[in-house]
Amino acid sequence: MFKKSLIAIAALGAFAGSAMAADITISGRIDTGLNFHDFEYKNPVTGITDDGNEFSMKSGQYSGSRVTIKGSEDLGNGMKVGFILENGFDSDDGELGQGGRIFGREAIVYLEGDFGHISMGREGALSSGLGSYNLVYGYTPYGTGWGDFGSKNSEFMIGDRDRFNNTITYRSPEFAGVQVYAQYSLAADDDEDDQSRNNKRYAGLGATYKLGAFSTGLVVDTIMNKAASTNTEDSLGISWGASYDLGFTKPMIMVQYGKNEQKLGGFEAADVYEGNVLSDEGMKGYAIAIGAITPLFGGNLYTVANYTDGETEADTSFGTATEVSAIRTADIQRWGISVGYDYPLSKRTKLYGFAAYNDGELKSTGVRDHQTVKYEETDIEAGFGLIHYF
Repeated sequence: MFKKSLIAIAALGAFAGSAMAADITISGRIDTGLNFHDFEYKNPVTGITDDGNEFSMKSGQYSGSRVTIKGSEDLGNGMKVGFILENGFDSDDGELGQGGRIFGREAIVYLEGDFGHISMGREGALSSGLGSYNLVYGYTPYGTGWGDFGSKNSEFMIGDRDRFNNTITYRSPEFAGVQVYAQYSLAADDDEDDQSRNNKRYAGLGATYKLGAFSTGLVVDTIMNKAASTNTEDSLGISWGASYDLGFTKPMIMVQYGKNEQKLGGFEAADVYEGNVLSDEGMKGYAIAIGAITPLFGGNLYTVANYTDGETEADTSFGTATEVSAIRTADIQRWGISVGYDYPLSKRTKLYGFAAYNDGELKSTGVRDHQTVKYEETDIEAGFGLIHYF
């Protein structure tokens, strides 16, 4: 027993020594609150109207609950190696997030020096607002948080930019306020093929610029879809944002344009006609978010308005002789407004609350028969909670 204790102490001592050498830190946040959601969905094809309301406890309304482990080591001559391992979880039930991954939010190793910074692993896409390389979602008041319908990228913005596996990112040194980014994913999702050209891949270029109170960011990227995707054409996304801190308020704007996208404004290419879509071109359109963060009564007031407009064309014929009559076009529109407020109880703890209204519509029209069906969604959401950083 005594020998086992000595071994355990020695092991802990070795870990402590290595932790000091590698400068390892553990941090995170826990966000738990209550949420009310009133909804109405109309599907004229099936004749189903779904409406109701939900009152529930939720995790991560303001910002996703997580545990972050970071480490770095100075190699000398201006070189440093480090890593980030970030776990996401739901604090209301203790479940793992991001599909049950242990480090689903981020898992990277990086090297940096006078040449810049290069990393590899599971990372957020440059235009996703997720992870260490957020170039454009800092120009929306809510970022990628604050409920499900207030200003979420999945509800209003383009594409399926997310966290991607097998990703390489380069960030240049800052020069005159400018930094340049390049990113590439060899296999973005879990379905890796023996031949890399058959994988879903991602590539992006971006840049940020800061001058005093002004800041801006731009990303141009593409998702190279695999053959099994609804949309087999490579997408093109352009994302731009800017803000200016006036002191009494900080106005900001973010604009996105997408072409050959799988998703747009909360709709997918497969939504055009009962999910039966054989389309190579996906969806195209734009999205805009305008808002501000304003200091008020010791906290911050967040206001934002979103608008999305897009279109697509799809063949729903299943290869039959009625192919021409089965071609349909679709117009997509979504708009929403939201207001939120947070108040610090301490340096590590905040109370927050928000309310949002969201209205989406997809009109699908036959090219030959000119018959139109219209899908409608209306969501009202309100939530409040407590977030603690540790």
